[in-house]
Amino acid sequence: MSSSGSKNDSQSSSSSGMNLPIENSSSLSSTQVANNSDILTQILLCLPVKSLLIFKSVSKNWFSLISDSYFAKNYTLRNSSFKIPGLFIEILRRPSGPPDDPEFEFPFVFLINNEHSNTVGGGVPLKTLDFVEVPPRNWEGPIIETSLRINHSCNGLLCCTRITAQTSKQPCLVTYHIYVYNPTTKQSKSFPPSPFRDIVTDRLWNGVRSVSLAFDPVKAPDHYQVICIWKDLGEIEPDLYNIEIYSTKTNSWRLSAASPFSTLPLSFSRPGVFWHSFFRSGVFWNGCLHWISTGENEASVYFDIEQDLVKPLPLPDVPNDDVWVFTYIGDCRNHLYLVGFLESCPRDYNIFEMETDYSGWNLIYKLDLERIINAYPEMVLHFNTVEYHMLVLFLGEAEEKSSKKLVLLINAAQVISYDLKEMAYKEIYHFDPKTRFTMSRGSGTRGYVHQYIESLACV
Repeated sequence: MSSSGSKNDSQSSSSSGMNLPIENSSSLSSTQVANNSDILTQILLCLPVKSLLIFKSVSKNWFSLISDSYFAKNYTLRNSSFKIPGLFIEILRRPSGPPDDPEFEFPFVFLINNEHSNTVGGGVPLKTLDFVEVPPRNWEGPIIETSLRINHSCNGLLCCTRITAQTSKQPCLVTYHIYVYNPTTKQSKSFPPSPFRDIVTDRLWNGVRSVSLAFDPVKAPDHYQVICIWKDLGEIEPDLYNIEIYSTKTNSWRLSAASPFSTLPLSFSRPGVFWHSFFRSGVFWNGCLHWISTGENEASVYFDIEQDLVKPLPLPDVPNDDVWVFTYIGDCRNHLYLVGFLESCPRDYNIFEMETDYSGWNLIYKLDLERIINAYPEMVLHFNTVEYHMLVLFLGEAEEKSSKKLVLLINAAQVISYDLKEMAYKEIYHFDPKTRFTMSRGSGTRGYVHQYIESLACV
């Protein structure tokens, strides 16, 4: 027994002796990895963004490594699938109540993991734009301060603006503030005033029609551009626009060689003020910004940023002298989509995709809305008036290799996702009655939709 006990003790001691060096070796290996930036970088590049943001707090070294622009660039190149977890739907409210009432709200509609959509704060990237201190909204003067709003989203970055106007002087002094914000990293950047645009005006919007972002994280992950389109309010020709560009590469504004340009169709000779296409920001795709015409008095155009040229955007052919009504233009995963219907067939939605060489639009889907209309009998489609009871919010794939979804807002209350392959739909969001808003062509209460993409891009 003594011999057996000694043998067991010996085995136990031997086993213990063997385990100790292994544990020390493992511990030493972890330390070596943690202190080896090259190895650590390769491991971190494989992790999701959410984990990386948490790991920033591990140590100063990890924080510095993950925050570095070179790491962000490599991460973008390696993880360029660009999942779209959801959409910000910006609700614009008419001024009401006390001056400090919020003017804009940003409900978040989940396209991925829809079960979280009704969870309070469950993964919502932002509820308010509190990345910069903004004075309470004031519409009564003598200094008017508008709320911060989202103008454009582009591959993970948001372009936001607000206006300050000193109305005690005539003409009033207007300042147009522009910011770029990364809602994933919470980083932001403000931009200096334009040296080209006259800020003394008798109009609050200072001639600015739209502000857009041009950011391609695969081709140019280190920099982006802000494109501002504006009208000279003193210009005799009412259909002329100017383009100015701010590049983070040069950290300065420049006036585009395309300025001034006109959106007046060649076949339309009557004078008039045609600014509706630029009421919203452009759609960034294929290195260009795109605007679709909202009326016969103007042309659809796109701005080729590299060539610094404004070019006509071709439209689908109109059969039998009919008229197209376009309800959506948007990009998703390197595709540019257009949704519209013919006035003769308002219940048939035609979905087009643009060729990369701009040779034309290809019809990829034709959707009969009858099933959706039957499911929502209170929805009346008044296509001949300014009010629409259905609005296209998004078209594309939220995840790589997933089927295309058409996301629709019904009666300013229900958001439904329609699977174009399965021809089935489901409700993914329902607005609180207190936050319902009217969908119209007017500027007072119009909803804007912005894609959210997780990004480590530095601003």
